Amino acid sequence: MRTRAWLLAALAAVAIVAAVPVVRWYRARGVLGPLEATPAGAQLSVRVGERVQFSVGAAGAVGYTWTLWGRPVSFAPRFAYVPVPRTRAGSR
Repeated sequence: MRTRAWLLAALAAVAIVAAVPVVRWYRARGVLGPLEATPAGAQLSVRVGERVQFSVGAAGAVGYTWTLWGRPVSFAPRFAYVPVPRTRAGSR
């Protein structure tokens, strides 16, 4: 019986020690700083062949995903967009 109590106490101590970094990670993972993005405007116009450089940053961010027409096109904090002419009506 004494061995069982010692074993349970040891397991509880290990669980507590292991839980501390997990709890710290869990609390810190959702903390993001203010979002900084360029260009700053809500809308912009771009002509075919022109290039627009987008960039974004937030303290605490671990990754970025840029999408175009719902598909990922970049995972870096910067993305350059150059529109091309449509090949047929209605294509994206």
